[in-house]
Amino acid sequence: MRTTDEQIREILKRSGRIAEKRKLRSRVLADAVSLCACAVLMIITAAFIPETADTSAGSIGDHYGSLILSTSYVGYVVIGVVAFLAGVFVTLFSIHYRRLKTIEREKEQERQ
Repeated sequence: MRTTDEQIREILKRSGRIAEKRKLRSRVLADAVSLCACAVLMIITAAFIPETADTSAGSIGDHYGSLILSTSYVGYVVIGVVAFLAGVFVTLFSIHYRRLKTIEREKEQERQ
């Protein structure tokens, strides 16, 4: 039979574990929702870019070295920037998720 103090310690320990699992779930859920939102933003941007492209041909002299920023190329620049940001986000998400799993594994080993 355990004493009351031992029972209270065990209850607090278990409630701490449950709280940690809930925090981990909410973090992963928030990261997943952010990832999906980023993907949706990229798809929507890609869908509307062809409508904003200017098909008129301009001379290179009009651009003074900034050919990439002419109106017919703005869509490609925007898609490139959004894709780069999405790649950065996915990388950071992966690192964060792996770190959380490592912490969870270490805590599980400490309990045993």
